[in-house]
Amino acid sequence: MKKVTLLTASVLALGSIGLTTGSQLAHADVATPQTSINSNGVQVSDPGITILDKGEFVNPLTLDTYDYDLNHAGFSTGKVVMEYDSKSLFTIALGETKHFNLLLPEEFNLISGKDGGADLKGAITASYKLPGETDYTDFTPEDITTEYEGQVDFKLSATSLINIGETTKIKIQIDYGKILDGLGQDRSFDYKKIIPDSKAGGYTFKGMLTDDDWINIWPEGGATGITDRGMAAFSAPTINASDIELKVGDTFDPMAQVTASDDVDGDITNKVVIISNNVDTTKPGIYHVTYRVTNSSGITSDKTITVTVV
Repeated sequence: MKKVTLLTASVLALGSIGLTTGSQLAHADVATPQTSINSNGVQVSDPGITILDKGEFVNPLTLDTYDYDLNHAGFSTGKVVMEYDSKSLFTIALGETKHFNLLLPEEFNLISGKDGGADLKGAITASYKLPGETDYTDFTPEDITTEYEGQVDFKLSATSLINIGETTKIKIQIDYGKILDGLGQDRSFDYKKIIPDSKAGGYTFKGMLTDDDWINIWPEGGATGITDRGMAAFSAPTINASDIELKVGDTFDPMAQVTASDDVDGDITNKVVIISNNVDTTKPGIYHVTYRVTNSSGITSDKTITVTVV
């Protein structure tokens, strides 16, 4: 495939975070193979592609939702795991290039474009098993291309003959939690700004085996895989409490007008606890009350208010 030039870039600023997203733009026609492909290849418009397989994902794809607290306690969350069976449409001769093209959900575009795709590449582990082989072969970093926003290319070995109807198995894990950890934010940050929830209830990935490393216009009929969850990241619950001004001798109820809510659990006001309270209404001063709430996923939020007694 001819080299393409980075033409556009957009920057999303979220707080102190700068995420650079860019699309490498080129034209690519799609050709459906008519015959077997050999050393002469099937001629298509340059820089077109040839679809080499009739593949399918092993559905559903497994999604492990990102949990800030677990990751910072030494665990690893925030992953998508998928398997793909690539059934060859015809015989692919020795020396012929084979690429598994993976189209990411649009909700993953920000992490796809971060640092020109370098962060995404570092979050991917993948392997494949050619027909007749007993073991999987790991894709090396050099085999994986993430420079095209929204797509990932996996280059398979060209040293094996694949006959018509034979199946190549591909396994991919995207550890996107590493990218979210790398943002350097705390548990209160809304990670859904980076990977929004899927409105369809699951994130949609598409894949196909071709002879090129990028598809400009994704053709109809490619394999589709959908994750078993539509929430890539848990968000921290929210405590609603405001600063208060009292007069000496007033009665102070620290739980009055305090509420808490969570994206998943809904109203969790009954889970709010007071972890510190030094308010003394018998004398003027500036005091503080700190609240804490934990949702069903184990994510905790704290909030401190100021109580001024005059």
